[in-house]
Amino acid sequence: MKKNGCRFYYCGLVQVFLSCIFLIVPIDAYCQRLVQDTLTVSLHPPKQVTSVHIPITIEDRRKESERFIGKDETNKYIFIPVDQLIYTKKSLPQEILTHIRYDSANQSPAQLQFNIHYFRISEKAGSLVYPHYQLNAVFSVYRNTAVQESEYLGDLVYDTYTYKPFFSTNKRHGFSQVLAKWHSRFIDDLNKFKKNDSPHYNQPLTNFRTSIWNRNPLDMVMGSNVVMGSDFYLTDIQIFFSHQEAGRSFIRSGGYNIRYRNMAQYEAIEIGLSVDRLFYRLNSYLLCTFQSNLMIGLNRWKDMNTVDHTLFDILLGDISLSQSIQYNPLDKSSFIMGGGIYEELIYNYTDDFKFNLALMLKLGVKL
Repeated sequence: MKKNGCRFYYCGLVQVFLSCIFLIVPIDAYCQRLVQDTLTVSLHPPKQVTSVHIPITIEDRRKESERFIGKDETNKYIFIPVDQLIYTKKSLPQEILTHIRYDSANQSPAQLQFNIHYFRISEKAGSLVYPHYQLNAVFSVYRNTAVQESEYLGDLVYDTYTYKPFFSTNKRHGFSQVLAKWHSRFIDDLNKFKKNDSPHYNQPLTNFRTSIWNRNPLDMVMGSNVVMGSDFYLTDIQIFFSHQEAGRSFIRSGGYNIRYRNMAQYEAIEIGLSVDRLFYRLNSYLLCTFQSNLMIGLNRWKDMNTVDHTLFDILLGDISLSQSIQYNPLDKSSFIMGGGIYEELIYNYTDDFKFNLALMLKLGVKL
């Protein structure tokens, strides 16, 4: 009787746990589409504005409205989730051009044309290590001269961040800050283009690519981490979306992470509350990855038939870190394979805190 009671007890808790997963995972329900809120942000340039020496034109090639730059979520009446559309006051090309000052005394005979293919602002408030506002963009760059028109040069890719204070709720200010930081970087990039008509028209830029816009601006990354310790093993299933890389180092926060854990005394199913990844590109094929996870889970003790466990024994807390090197080609859909070191600090009521060190194998695919 005791054995059956324990089974019903744990089955009920697992059902509650799975229900919590569906509450935590954001679902784009139909009711959310019925009402939409808007947030208008403006670009506030720095006090010292740098002049540019190359005239430019900007065309918006996106399918969205020319004022649309992002989509967020807010709550109406405390509990009701509502989509929040983020707009600029003017059209995006006008917003960018309004705050560019030209150096009339040192003008280039050529003109640059920028086609906006992707421009999106987002908030990463769930990050435990680095909550931030993020701006991702892709511009195709063409050169126009009196002799030759529309010579394709390449694409500029942007991945810009500004820190978000933990207790700040002023999204308008945060989005305006990251927009201003990006705009300053954009002007710096313009001035790195040479003024002459030589074949080497542009100086090397880490965020300048050739023919990148034949790919989706977002990669879906799916994979599994297998961790083997001296007396335990665990498996992670992870899914997240990653924008195009704009530099050697970049941050990716969020996504979905489910973990199965097998310890000497119990098994556990865990879900990720916060996932942060810091990437550093070693070359065109290899990435160095630093990842942190904050997770919570439910235990199933293997000695339930012989030991009376309390209600507190069902819960598990987990903070983990990992460092790995993985095969992950730049700007290409590919399989992912790598390995590294895994560290964690876990807590449950019976064992208290426990530190584990293990080896990790990573397998996945980037689409």
